[in-house]
Amino acid sequence: HCLDQCMVFAIHGFEPTHSPEPTPDDDVRQLPHIHWVLTDLEAMKHILLNHQVWDLKKYGPALPLRLLSVLNRLVDHKSLHKAFNARRLHMVGIVRWGLHLMLEASELYMAGDPPSFGDDTAGTYGASGSSGGWSCDASLVSEVSAGGDPGNPFLEACKNLLRRVLTFMLTPGDLESLSEALIYTVSLPSQGSPANASKRGH
Repeated sequence: HCLDQCMVFAIHGFEPTHSPEPTPDDDVRQLPHIHWVLTDLEAMKHILLNHQVWDLKKYGPALPLRLLSVLNRLVDHKSLHKAFNARRLHMVGIVRWGLHLMLEASELYMAGDPPSFGDDTAGTYGASGSSGGWSCDASLVSEVSAGGDPGNPFLEACKNLLRRVLTFMLTPGDLESLSEALIYTVSLPSQGSPANASKRGH
């Protein structure tokens, strides 16, 4: 992937090869991502602002989900440099980036929009493939109102990234961004029938 090659410039220790998500049974000493260090902020800015990452409707969830997977490993609790990486990500505006990505993806999931063309790479990284488009079964409100996860890999990846970064770096500007995103989601009109909207976590 071209994205992987670009991340080589931004992340010291990153190898442009796909590796499976770490599991609890893995030996921490054998996990390469625990040594990753975000060194080039300018390179990371270009990756985050890449038009293919943000053209979600056209390209589907594959590319941003791959990027989210790498970013989450930078601040994984097993990473030796998680605090340093979290502060570096904060410097490039990862909080607003993550919030905007969640909002964009949520609206596409609500609309059930398919991408403009297929791509089989999305399933490789744990989300429904682009060929299936932005579609998921919304969880019941009763299942998520107490803080439970909605079971959507894309939105969970965004949430985990924000939580891990904000653990080490939280500013008044971040709180303002979070409140703005919350108010925006509350103000969105519900789609579908009123009965369905009241039961489903859209």
